[in-house]
Amino acid sequence: MAVVFLFLISAVALGADTAGFFQSARVDQTTADLACLAGAQELPGSPSTALTIASENVKSNFPRVASATPVITANQAILTVGGNVVTINTNWAGDAKKMRVRVTSSEARSFSKIWSTSNVSVTQEAVCVAVPAAGGPGMLPVAALPGAFNGDLFNCAAKVTGNCGAIDSGSGAAGWRDALANGLVGKYEKHWGSWTAADPDTGHVGTPCPNAAYCNANDTETGNMVGPFNQGMQDRLSDVAGADCVQGGDFNCDSMAQVIGASPGTLNATFGGTAPSWWIPSIYGAYSSVSNTQYFYDGDIEKCDSPRLATIPIMVYNDNWDIGGPGGTWPNGKKQMKIIGFYTVYIREPDNRSDIGNGNGNGLNQIVSDVIWFGPNATCDGEPVDFYGGATVSGGFKLVAG
Repeated sequence: MAVVFLFLISAVALGADTAGFFQSARVDQTTADLACLAGAQELPGSPSTALTIASENVKSNFPRVASATPVITANQAILTVGGNVVTINTNWAGDAKKMRVRVTSSEARSFSKIWSTSNVSVTQEAVCVAVPAAGGPGMLPVAALPGAFNGDLFNCAAKVTGNCGAIDSGSGAAGWRDALANGLVGKYEKHWGSWTAADPDTGHVGTPCPNAAYCNANDTETGNMVGPFNQGMQDRLSDVAGADCVQGGDFNCDSMAQVIGASPGTLNATFGGTAPSWWIPSIYGAYSSVSNTQYFYDGDIEKCDSPRLATIPIMVYNDNWDIGGPGGTWPNGKKQMKIIGFYTVYIREPDNRSDIGNGNGNGLNQIVSDVIWFGPNATCDGEPVDFYGGATVSGGFKLVAG
């Protein structure tokens, strides 16, 4: 009987402590989730800031390490007090947009010391990723001149001509391919006023830029990049998680209705022959010439992460460009150009693998897109679209594990 009672008492003690450990695990998980989401807002642009913000969030929500001074290295921050350790990593799994937060708490045994006096380590973690709030997998590294975009991007693969320009990714052909596949994800803003004055919409000044992350001038580079373009577009549209169907073997073929949620109306059908108040001819072109070929949508976007939804910047070569000024032409070679607006587009072509060919310079001669303008009621996963002419390029953050 004594032996039986000993086991019964031990089982009750272990059960009581285990319940406490589960409660600690819930606290650890909440701490990891909140810190991960807080820090991811700075990714991929500023990983050091992301580590600092996540560390401060941990200290606010996990009192056991509130007195800790974070030890921050290149892609990691560690907070330690006793057996309580929080490790924060950016560039998780080699992805600059991902962050992992791992929380380990040291839990004392209250009732089960009969078996051991050592503490129990409880560990929980969260992984989160910064994703575009709209615009699919980031901004496409091609651009349109103001007032010259007709709803299609022709011959971008063969060479950069009138309506197309490459935003240089800084690492040659491989970077160009990767930028096409993954998009340029950053805090880009339009600036359609004088470069030395505040933007009429955002209030930000181009020079000096109030925050480097918001500077909207990009280096552009013209030239023939057929191979990297083909390969990048194939990577963008191939093997995409969540694709509704495949075509030609492995291509995403989300329809516009699947992406937007319903067929949008044309500008002409929505506004008739009169341009809406937000239409800026010097940026978007003459309203009468585009009203029948572009679309307007004011509802809920069903698939903001579809690779067929993209954001394309509108560029000018003159950093002091004002509304009404000449649009200019693409310069030869490499030159810094200013973003003055955005188009959000649905990519119609390429629509299957045969359009890409072998990805080494054959088969793809054009990318064709339909422009989609969003109204003030358009939302993406509950978040409003940024402005009429485009969508927020970054700012969506989600937990992918936890």
